[in-house]
Amino acid sequence: MSMLGLILSQRESSYLEAEHILRETFQSQKTVLGSEHPKTIRTMNHLAKLLQQQGKYDDAEEINHQISEVKKALDDSPNMKSSVEETSLPDQSENLRKRKR
Repeated sequence: MSMLGLILSQRESSYLEAEHILRETFQSQKTVLGSEHPKTIRTMNHLAKLLQQQGKYDDAEEINHQISEVKKALDDSPNMKSSVEETSLPDQSENLRKRKR
């Protein structure tokens, strides 16, 4: 489902549908896999990027903050942290703050 949301996010006319799918996928993955699972983090990254494309910078920044918190929590687990880093997009928090100004 995450990939479907990602594909839809590539078409501006499908942003709302993509956001809905990515939010549902994120909630399901968070419940089933946990918030620290690489697939959950990947979906969060896709959602944050989509929200940024829509100009929803506050929402995107909140998700990026959640990702940062998960990464901090994983500092004690090098194997899991490296898996998360492989799936993560660069932290966009600073770029989002600049765009909001």
